[in-house]
Amino acid sequence: AEQTIAQQLTLLDLQYFKAIEEVSVLFDAGLLTDSKPIELLDLAWNKDEKKYRAPNVVRLIENANKTTMWVASTILARTDVANRARAISKWISVAEVTT
Repeated sequence: AEQTIAQQLTLLDLQYFKAIEEVSVLFDAGLLTDSKPIELLDLAWNKDEKKYRAPNVVRLIENANKTTMWVASTILARTDVANRARAISKWISVAEVTT
């Protein structure tokens, strides 16, 4: 049964499972829970000393940007509209599972 399931997974499916795992890692690493209210004051994450004034917010933003680039690249790597639509649909499914 396990081999049958493995054969049914496509490379794209594996990428989506990795995305779910990434969100789990974010929670485990504390990126989503370690931010302190002071880090949000006075746009601390946009200041010169941002890595000292808002380290958790900066890490969260950097990770969100990397994830956004990854999602966009998996969609745009598809050459035809139907495959891009399938990729978008898969990412929507991932978003629904992780929220």
